[in-house]
Amino acid sequence: MMKKKICSYVLILVLISALFSQSACKKKKDNGLVIYYMNQQSTKLLTDSFFADSKNEEEVLVEMFEKLQSKPSDVDMFEAIPDSVKVLGSDIDTQTKTLSVNFSKEYYDIERSTEILTRAAVVLTVTQLDSVNYVDFLVDGARLVDSDDHIVGFMSENSFADISAGSKITSSTKSDFTIYFANTDYSKLVPVKHTGRYLADASLETYIIKEIIDGPDSSEYNATISGETNLVSAVTNDNVCYVIFGDDFETLNASYNSDILIYSIVNSLVELPYIDSVRISTSSSSVDGSNSFNGISLEDNFTKNPDIIEGDLNKN
Repeated sequence: MMKKKICSYVLILVLISALFSQSACKKKKDNGLVIYYMNQQSTKLLTDSFFADSKNEEEVLVEMFEKLQSKPSDVDMFEAIPDSVKVLGSDIDTQTKTLSVNFSKEYYDIERSTEILTRAAVVLTVTQLDSVNYVDFLVDGARLVDSDDHIVGFMSENSFADISAGSKITSSTKSDFTIYFANTDYSKLVPVKHTGRYLADASLETYIIKEIIDGPDSSEYNATISGETNLVSAVTNDNVCYVIFGDDFETLNASYNSDILIYSIVNSLVELPYIDSVRISTSSSSVDGSNSFNGISLEDNFTKNPDIIEGDLNKN
């Protein structure tokens, strides 16, 4: 009898062990990473399974870039980063979960159509890591610019939502959103309904702020910020959008109503369902320690200000 009991306990332990083993294998399979490659015609992305040798995300990142630069075993796939382009270094900002990658000058030799796919492959690959939500490309130490010499800016997996594996790249994404401009006497903000297309390799936050900088199309509203304002980046992490302007932000906007300016940005951004608050700063604030605008402290996050809003939604 005792022998039967012992055999039963052993059998139960074996079954439990098998279940745990299957569960662990299933979890590993479900959580498996992928590397993004290009097809032979360089018109779409393909994926290949990737199981990292390390559990340390910094080491996994190194492995990912090695794969992105290597020829895959599948003959129909090609490396996303050409042999001529070297990765000179990378760094992760843990606060914003932003990865900055510095490529060699040969990056600018990549053809335009292929370069967008290269960006997409890199961003979609590395943002699988918990520590990376955004990616900033640098070339020989300077931020990547497009053919019009505009800074490309920070990119997330949502920047390439239309470029899923096996799908051809699309040039733009259509979206509806709300922008806040000033009323006729600059005393209040007016919410303006807007439908626009933004590039598939840009974030909606960046597009919205650039629309604010460009100003309203209708004479019923007034601009809230100088059209010469330089937006360095706009990235969102943990429902906080971090907006960084150029060093001349305060000088360019000295004559504008501070509250109207700030809340035109804040109120517009928090209309997005994934943004609760906004942190505004300039690229020099981290250097000299100051972070204020026309006497208003920028040290804390800003939330939506309903008291400064006038009227109902309008069609633009």
